Amino acid sequence: MGKITIVNIDDCVACGACSGTCPQSVLEEFLKLNKS
Repeated sequence: MGKITIVNIDDCVACGACSGTCPQSVLEEFLKLNKS
């Protein structure tokens, strides 16, 4: 598993991934919510 690339900038900001503060597990939950 490598880094997750976030396509949606809103999710990046909401999760804090832009600043590198978002845990991988939280990122995965965000991505799951996006697909549903």
